[in-house]
Amino acid sequence: MTSTSKKDDDRDKDVKKQSLHAVYNDLLVTYPLLVNGIQSSIITGLGVITSQIIIGVKQYDYIEIKVMMFINFIFITPILLIFYKQLSKLSINNMFKLIIDQFVFSPLFTFCILSLRLYLLGENHIYQIPIEVLKVLPSVMLRYWLYWIPARFITLTYIPPMFHSLVYTGFTYIYVTLTYVDLFGILYLLLYSVMPFTSH
Repeated sequence: MTSTSKKDDDRDKDVKKQSLHAVYNDLLVTYPLLVNGIQSSIITGLGVITSQIIIGVKQYDYIEIKVMMFINFIFITPILLIFYKQLSKLSINNMFKLIIDQFVFSPLFTFCILSLRLYLLGENHIYQIPIEVLKVLPSVMLRYWLYWIPARFITLTYIPPMFHSLVYTGFTYIYVTLTYVDLFGILYLLLYSVMPFTSH
């Protein structure tokens, strides 16, 4: 292959990449709910599968996978698209946006996700679901904030609003993995061991 033909091939590949990227952006702008919903659901499904591999399940829990993909498509993605769009319109700095996002919106949002999951799995009576969720919500939120405060700060500061839902799902993939291998617990131990004023 001559150097000229190689350059032509490289140029064709670049054109194809740019074309695919342009098509993706057009679809994202034209059908934001559908495109974000599909891609977020797929990433969520992969995250659940990865977590099941990490904990060493002998057989995939397909019900859990389908439930989480469904919740992501019909609830998480639409709510986040609306919320992030409205949040981006506020004439306040990113620190105040982060406070609203993490300490006003996120606890209620997380409560709804956990409740919807339990309802769809059918593991609890509908009247017991709020009680069960409230029992675990404080510990869930502590781990949530440890990870999501820096993650959301990066998103709010550097990511265009139209990509916030996708970036959220990508961070969620990592969050699920960290949770199941209990790296949060390891981090707690490390922080505790290096605190200069704590008694051991």
